[in-house]
Amino acid sequence: MATDFTKLPLDILVDLINFTDGCALSSSDITFSPPTALVSGNRNTGVTVTATPSSPYSGSRDLTYNRVDLASVPGERSTTFSFNGAVTMSDLIPQINAAYLINLQPEDYYNDLLPNLSDPSLSSFNFALRAKPGSYIWRNQLILTGQGNLVIIGNVITQNLLNGFILPEVAAQLQSNQTLNGVSFAGSAS
Repeated sequence: MATDFTKLPLDILVDLINFTDGCALSSSDITFSPPTALVSGNRNTGVTVTATPSSPYSGSRDLTYNRVDLASVPGERSTTFSFNGAVTMSDLIPQINAAYLINLQPEDYYNDLLPNLSDPSLSSFNFALRAKPGSYIWRNQLILTGQGNLVIIGNVITQNLLNGFILPEVAAQLQSNQTLNGVSFAGSAS
């Protein structure tokens, strides 16, 4: 089953149950206990599923499954994001969700402060997107690179010596391939 990570976390988990058991539960049929990390066995997470009073089901069932390690999400895709004024992780989440076709929700990650890239000497900085223990789908962390929205002026203005100003009348008189004050002009100026 190809998982649709653009869905809400509990809907993703319901889809996994339905795929595994061949049933047709909906998120209104069941509730989930908070997930617990497992350290033994071949699954990394445990939850208890309980039938809701309005569903045609009764009782509870303990389930185990594997949450996704955030570090595995990008694959070959870029891990660099533009800060563009972002201050906290939640400011970057829309970019991250769009880039990786996922749907991180506030309960999935810590809303950490991002590095302050207003210092012009910093053009980029590594930081961690950290999963909360209570995330139903995600675990661990993903190291990302942030690019500030300030560009070092030396990367834009690369020439120290500027050529002289040219009056419009002089520019209009220049013929093709002529040079004035060390500047070569191809074609006539208009």
